[in-house]
Amino acid sequence: MATVTALSTKGGGGGKASLEYICRDDKTDYKRLVYVGNCTLQTAYDEFRNTKQLYNKTGGIQYYHFVQSHPKGYEISPESALKIASEFADRELRELSDEICMKYGVATLDKPDLKRRTNGITTGEYRSAMKQQSWKMDLMNTIDIVMRCAVGNTLATVIGVMFGWLVLQQ
Repeated sequence: MATVTALSTKGGGGGKASLEYICRDDKTDYKRLVYVGNCTLQTAYDEFRNTKQLYNKTGGIQYYHFVQSHPKGYEISPESALKIASEFADRELRELSDEICMKYGVATLDKPDLKRRTNGITTGEYRSAMKQQSWKMDLMNTIDIVMRCAVGNTLATVIGVMFGWLVLQQ
């Protein structure tokens, strides 16, 4: 049985050195066994870097390198391995995960409509909150904490605590 391993990479050259290594002529039969989706091999790194900069995603995990492995001694032609890898790359992981879950009768989530508002917040805001990256949730939690401290205090004290001001009581 073949396996696919996702290796995450932080820092480094942002993938340029890895891309050059992966696409070495001796590994790819002079690039005959290279599959590139939605770009060209010559522009892949620049498009990758530009997209990350456009969405301010230049820190943290830079990319995932998916490694396809087959059992020791299993004979697979490089062309077949490329065909499997290119189909894997063309399908969204979400789509693949949903398909596997449905095969085993496991419920899946509806595809998110990022523009639809739910319970007063968008799906994107909800997902940010679940990842603890939402400034709105941080503000709401701060207000809750301050309101618990507010019992018996003046409004000025509560506002001062909320905004980090030093309030001297008279």
